[in-house]
Amino acid sequence: MAANFDNATMYASPGLYAMCTTEKPIIAFATIVDDTETTVICKEEEIPAGALKVEKGWKLLTLDITFDHNTTGICGAIGTALGDAGVSVMPLSAFSRDHFLVKEEKMDVAKEALKTIGITLQQR
Repeated sequence: MAANFDNATMYASPGLYAMCTTEKPIIAFATIVDDTETTVICKEEEIPAGALKVEKGWKLLTLDITFDHNTTGICGAIGTALGDAGVSVMPLSAFSRDHFLVKEEKMDVAKEALKTIGITLQQR
């Protein structure tokens, strides 16, 4: 079953987020531990002391629709729409929601690109 975004809403969370690497996992919006690094996604004001690398200026967008886990193409469709508009995106999937990090300076372009696939972007 392919994703259908007709009349879907995506929300931009207030504030800015950062991606950083740390030596140890911490409680944050997202923490990803793999074989080579620990990546933390957190609000900019919550960047942990001692972070090894930090990239600031990301807006957190949350798709306000849940799909069956057999639905295909969700991140692909959104990534393609944003990529075709020149917007870099970092997708994250949770159990029932998909989240996307987009640079703040690209928010206007992202909003227009998402409209082309039926998604309305609103501020929270």
